[in-house]
Amino acid sequence: MDVDELPETTPDEAEAPEPPPADRRERHLSLALAVLLVALVATAGVLWWRQRDDDRTAAVLTSARSAAETFFALDHASIEADLDAMAELATGDFAKAYATERERLAEQVRTKKLTITPSIPESGAAVEYLHDDDAQVLVAVDATTTAESGAAQTAHYRMRVVLAETDGRWLVSALEQVG
Repeated sequence: MDVDELPETTPDEAEAPEPPPADRRERHLSLALAVLLVALVATAGVLWWRQRDDDRTAAVLTSARSAAETFFALDHASIEADLDAMAELATGDFAKAYATERERLAEQVRTKKLTITPSIPESGAAVEYLHDDDAQVLVAVDATTTAESGAAQTAHYRMRVVLAETDGRWLVSALEQVG
């Protein structure tokens, strides 16, 4: 065999010797630890996201329940304060429409000397829709209306409370009776 016939190889092309078994174990262990670390970070991210969603859901439910109670709680003796509390929770076109009807509602409650007391069962609210800055919550409201004579009558309402997040607060942008 002639020297010219020998294949030319460089040290880089030469086959590297097989690493000892201890080095292979260390590489496998490092790889396994890296995979475990990625899995832990992913799990932590998912748990954080779910907690964030749970916190937003709780805030929306609390706001809707509070708004429904406030919108139904009317007393002829404190009607202006009741209506002010309602106006504080309204936004957008709903706030404008409410402002237009405010005096008519106040006059009816005063004239009839009504007291309306709402109650919402523990499981009486459910999120129907929740997105970035808007939500819809179904709320069951039992409203007991008491007249000056003391006669009381309870009505059961099922409401859709449409909320919009404004400056970190969930405000009512619509209130609709359903079912």
